[in-house]
Amino acid sequence: MRFEVPKKISSIDFGILSPEEIRAMGVVRIDKADLYDAEGKGFPGGPLDIRLGAPNNRDRCGTCNLKKYEEGTGCMGHFGYIELASPVYHPGFVKHVEKVLNAVCENCGRLTLPPEER
Repeated sequence: MRFEVPKKISSIDFGILSPEEIRAMGVVRIDKADLYDAEGKGFPGGPLDIRLGAPNNRDRCGTCNLKKYEEGTGCMGHFGYIELASPVYHPGFVKHVEKVLNAVCENCGRLTLPPEER
């Protein structure tokens, strides 16, 4: 019979990307609510900023200079970000976080999963 030493979780860190990583990946900070400028183009710093990707096949992306549907290598869009006043949870991760938290005993900190699922 094999005896296993119980393992303790010392900490849990939730997150996908840090705010610094998100800012570094983003091509534009979205800080304007305006959609279109006077010429009907995406307003710089707005949610339709041309640097986020080409809106149609007539225009070119402001980041990679490709059209939306250019022979198999068209612009697929680029990452932008919005600075929020405080951190928020992404609703898509709430159920996953709940499952992880329910898998740990709140009294002793041990995993509550059967050994074959650990």
